[in-house]
Amino acid sequence: MDNIIYTIQDLINYLETLDKSKFIHGEYLETLGNQIINKKNRPLLKDLIEEDFDGNYKFKALIY
Repeated sequence: MDNIIYTIQDLINYLETLDKSKFIHGEYLETLGNQIINKKNRPLLKDLIEEDFDGNYKFKALIY
């Protein structure tokens, strides 16, 4: 599958296809109980990516 990112190199290769002058952000959901009440765009934090128990990397939940 060509649209799946498995490795860091896959991510780098994909990012190199994007316009380097544009900003990047994540979509954060504001919830109240079980309802989504708002969507906000916020910058990505460097600590969004962390090492997991297997020594691989994972993206943490986008929570402010």
